Amino acid sequence: MTQLYKDLKIENEAPSKLTVKAKVTAEQLPKMVEEQLKDRAKNMVLPGFRKGEAPMELVQKHINEDILKQDAAKDLVAQALAQIIIENQLKVIGRPNIELQEIKDGEDLSFTAQLVVLPEIQIDSKYKDAISKLNKGAGVTEVTVSDEDVANVLLHLRREKARILTLEAMQKDKNVKMPDFASIPEDKLPQLDEKDFKDLTGADTEADFKSKVKENIRAEKEIAEKEKRRGAIAEELIKHCKVDLPDEIVEMELERANAQMQQDLQMMGMTLDIYLSQIQKSKEDFEKEMREAARRRAILQLALDKIAQEEDIRPSPEEVQKETEHALSHNPNANKDEIMAYVDAQLSNEKVFNFLENL
Repeated sequence: MTQLYKDLKIENEAPSKLTVKAKVTAEQLPKMVEEQLKDRAKNMVLPGFRKGEAPMELVQKHINEDILKQDAAKDLVAQALAQIIIENQLKVIGRPNIELQEIKDGEDLSFTAQLVVLPEIQIDSKYKDAISKLNKGAGVTEVTVSDEDVANVLLHLRREKARILTLEAMQKDKNVKMPDFASIPEDKLPQLDEKDFKDLTGADTEADFKSKVKENIRAEKEIAEKEKRRGAIAEELIKHCKVDLPDEIVEMELERANAQMQQDLQMMGMTLDIYLSQIQKSKEDFEKEMREAARRRAILQLALDKIAQEEDIRPSPEEVQKETEHALSHNPNANKDEIMAYVDAQLSNEKVFNFLENL
């Protein structure tokens, strides 16, 4: 690949913030202008000609040359900056802020780009001993499922069935009203039948259904216990981290968390205001907590990446490929490269946590 830039200077303006200055050689711009002109000609429809078949000299008369040159320069600089980022292994966050100098025919094209990059995180060497001590102190919590646990789930499923039957009745009869299902006595709730057993768990009998419900409760409790242990490990790990975290990283994590929360609230048919009233928190306090949680998640991810690098922990290509194919089977229209990157990161995190749990 032809190197598009020269006179490169990379300056540290602040922690995690770089200023890139470079020039694109003069001979590259006319080539890009020509490429862009051909691309536009393919989609242009002019009187008397089919789409993309008008003569080039006629096409040029219908295109603003200055705008064409400006667009070509922007694309050229973007390509040059991409080369700089890859060749210098810069871990860029978000979109670079690019400033072009005046375009002059026959002269090199100068540009400046402001970049935010992942910061270097320091983890003191005592983190392993601290987490090892934590692991030993935590011990192994045996997960048990009581008959009461199963009964509570069955009662919840019966209330849910009552809600569904009521909604169906309301569609047929406008006089039917929605009751408070939590206050309906247990003996007034509909019983679960063989169709429910089959639809909910694939069970054929009530005994098999209750057995599967018990297995599901156990699995959920084991997941909750695992998340609790990992939460404690994460908190301990963060105590041993030192990093100058740029606001951009926190904002990106906060944006992701807010989007997920909006999706969750929408699925529950709830607004943020209703949710805040239920948890009895002001919007200001809630946003403050969300920002702090986003900051800690960002630090944790940087720490997990650092440990993965130091301990040479990574998923195998076969593992990544298998999980990517599984994910794409459920969402075939997703971008494969994005899914693969996400899967690689998630598998890496899982392996690092396994490493920490076994210290």
